[in-house]
Amino acid sequence: MEQYKTLKAEEVIDIIENLNNEERWKVLELMYDKYYNIKRESGNEGNEDNNDDY
Repeated sequence: MEQYKTLKAEEVIDIIENLNNEERWKVLELMYDKYYNIKRESGNEGNEDNNDDY
């Protein structure tokens, strides 16, 4: 199993800034899909109590 160095947010941004434009967009898409594209549980559609504030 590989061991990864714990990076700070500023270090991650530095790495991203050194990527070409296509790879930057790929990073944004992957992060959005992983962290912000929250899957809804089935049966909650139309539920007025469903809180969309994350």
